[in-house]
Amino acid sequence: MFSHVQIGTDDFPAAFAFYTRVLAELGLVLSFVEPGQWAGWQAGEARPLFIVGRPFNGQHAFPGNGQMVALAAIDHQAVERAYDAAIAAGGSDEGKPGWRKHYHPDYYGAYFRDLDGNKICVCCHDPAGIFSIRQDDLAGQPTRDLLAIHLAGMHASSPPGHVFALDLSGLQRPDVTVWTAWEGTSIAGIAALRRLAGGVAELKSMRTHPAYLRRGVARRLLEFIMAEARASGVKELCLETGTGPDFEPALALYRSHGFGPGPAFGDYAQSAFNQFQHLRLV
Repeated sequence: MFSHVQIGTDDFPAAFAFYTRVLAELGLVLSFVEPGQWAGWQAGEARPLFIVGRPFNGQHAFPGNGQMVALAAIDHQAVERAYDAAIAAGGSDEGKPGWRKHYHPDYYGAYFRDLDGNKICVCCHDPAGIFSIRQDDLAGQPTRDLLAIHLAGMHASSPPGHVFALDLSGLQRPDVTVWTAWEGTSIAGIAALRRLAGGVAELKSMRTHPAYLRRGVARRLLEFIMAEARASGVKELCLETGTGPDFEPALALYRSHGFGPGPAFGDYAQSAFNQFQHLRLV
């Protein structure tokens, strides 16, 4: 719907420093900056842009009563981090992070004013946003148990010789990063990213714990990893998977996020069973 949103400032260097801290917690990346004048951030796509700058007419910038810009967060923790960053950078509180269920049951948000008095909201509307995601060192038993479930499922659904899922030692390689999703102290899902050459990375070990099926865990992990990959300069995200009913739910998730069929990559070889999905991030 929106091409861009711009808010005004009388002190661009201070505003730029403020939003550099806050927007980093939301995964937004700097798209352009004209020193002393204006800057824009984006969430991986060309539009929309969030822009901070001096008023075009050269007059004093002031916030409008009843006007607010709301920024989307991928999860509750991002809401909290962005709010904390804003307050630490000199912003003022307009509503601490928490549920606002009178808006809708899944609304979790926070409110603050920036250094120029502009009112900003950071909010998560996603019911899967309740799951926290953390980088995992694979030392914990819950993670190892879920990995065992994943490997058993892959072998049960694939012909002999067609399972390329990484085991524990494979996931501990230096080119692989593993994340797990949690609800409190209960593990809900696992996923990994393997870095290849030429700005390409491979999605690996995506698995939802059986106790958390159909609660948005896989989507939450996928969107998190897509954001992490994009922010770290990955240009293309790829994955290898199988063919058949057991693989269709995951394929539907990948397609809904822009993945499409493509050629074999890395050291994979095409077969009648496996298939490859690709997503350009830039």
